[in-house]
Amino acid sequence: MSVLQRLSLSSSSCSAVLLALIGLTSTACESDSGDCPTNFEDIEGLCVQLPIPELGVYEGDLTIETPEDAEEFCLDYNAVLGDLRLAPTLTSASELDCLQQVAGDLILEELDGMDELSLPSLYWVGGHLSIQANTPRLTKMNLDALRAVGDGITVHVNDLEELSMARLEQLEGHLSVYSNLFLRSLDLPLLQSVGNDENIAVLYVRLNHALEELYLPALETVTGVLKVSSNLTMTALEMPSLLETGRGLYISYCEVLESYELPIEEVGGFLFVANSFVSSVAFPELRTVDEDFNVIFNQNLSEASFPKLESIGSNLIIEANPELSEAQIDEILAGVEIGGEVRIVNNGPS
Repeated sequence: MSVLQRLSLSSSSCSAVLLALIGLTSTACESDSGDCPTNFEDIEGLCVQLPIPELGVYEGDLTIETPEDAEEFCLDYNAVLGDLRLAPTLTSASELDCLQQVAGDLILEELDGMDELSLPSLYWVGGHLSIQANTPRLTKMNLDALRAVGDGITVHVNDLEELSMARLEQLEGHLSVYSNLFLRSLDLPLLQSVGNDENIAVLYVRLNHALEELYLPALETVTGVLKVSSNLTMTALEMPSLLETGRGLYISYCEVLESYELPIEEVGGFLFVANSFVSSVAFPELRTVDEDFNVIFNQNLSEASFPKLESIGSNLIIEANPELSEAQIDEILAGVEIGGEVRIVNNGPS
């Protein structure tokens, strides 16, 4: 059986398109001239690098319960055409270093028999990646070969301290990182997009109380809501490439986050800025907010910069910001078209 997934990944030369091909795997690119480079062959309009190694494909769903199961799997296979679950009884995943592809869901849940999990060859998951309820032993997870996930990634209620997906570039479904109380490091330096034209997907980072920094340097687009909330030790929020969200942007209740700047140009949906101690927020490129604009309950907010803001599609609420002056608010709203009601109360002095 041959199943082709064509995944557009922005990078240089002939690594621009990754083929996830059950039965074949390689690196590929589209040639502007129509001619393939040396050692590449035209397959379905792509220049595919040769040689193309064979994948040994296990057809159906599979559960790995012991290291011996993993060793036996790797004797004949390196891909699963179905769902793959690592069972709570598994004490080591090092024997799964052969695993390259999972066409269905990858389920990493309740893995209490190991301290660290690495899948060094896994570069594609076609379905959903579930990382949940891994307590208390498992503290480090490395999925650095992973390039793309066809559905979402759920990282919920783990005792993980470090999670790295250093090569993940595109995610067609959601990314939810929720209630991982000891998570200190979330490494996603190449992630460019969450969702696509056919799939409205959210990015949530919430209730991760040891996470001091959220740095997503390559992120450009979230097709649903982007929500960063209630990460109690977070002092740095950086997304220097962010251009747009499809359904909303929600930054709230990160108690020690004092300032942030986001270069986003368009907020499809609502904008919600609420943080007890933030003193400065800047949106230097923001032009439109399609729905509600909310800046509320920011006790220390004295600087709020929206120099290019042109339109707000629905209601505007600027409320309970005792350090935000009337002059600052007038500057924010100068020349802005507002499509709904306006509520400006309990802010700073005139």
